[in-house]
Amino acid sequence: IHRGSLLPPVFIDPERIRLVLTNLLANAITYTNAGGSIEVSAKYSKDTDYVLVSVRDSGMGIAQEDRPRIFSKFFRSGQAVRVQPNGSGFGLFIVKNIILQHGGAIWFESEEGQGTTFFFTLPTKEEGVNKKEVSFEDLFLKI
Repeated sequence: IHRGSLLPPVFIDPERIRLVLTNLLANAITYTNAGGSIEVSAKYSKDTDYVLVSVRDSGMGIAQEDRPRIFSKFFRSGQAVRVQPNGSGFGLFIVKNIILQHGGAIWFESEEGQGTTFFFTLPTKEEGVNKKEVSFEDLFLKI
């Protein structure tokens, strides 16, 4: 994100959204081979009044049979266990719950061997307690 971007502030709990971004980025790094790529982007939609954030990697992707359970508590795919034996399978479950608590949505697109993109939305209107107005620049500078 470049300073002076056209993204409006969002009303979030910054620590929790940093946890979301850190988890998604850590997964992208873990499951992308050396020489691969990872891209983070954010854009604003006036139509929905949400900011859409995406984390795209060129990693191993998610197997078709694992997709329905990817946000389930304690779930880890066989591929993920082979690449990274240590893990709780709790990260994406937490990520989903944080985004839902913020009034957003989360989903992904993936192709085996080609990578995965996780998307989530954040409202630009104050919708909950314990949230404050934060610029995206400030959010990303502290990760």
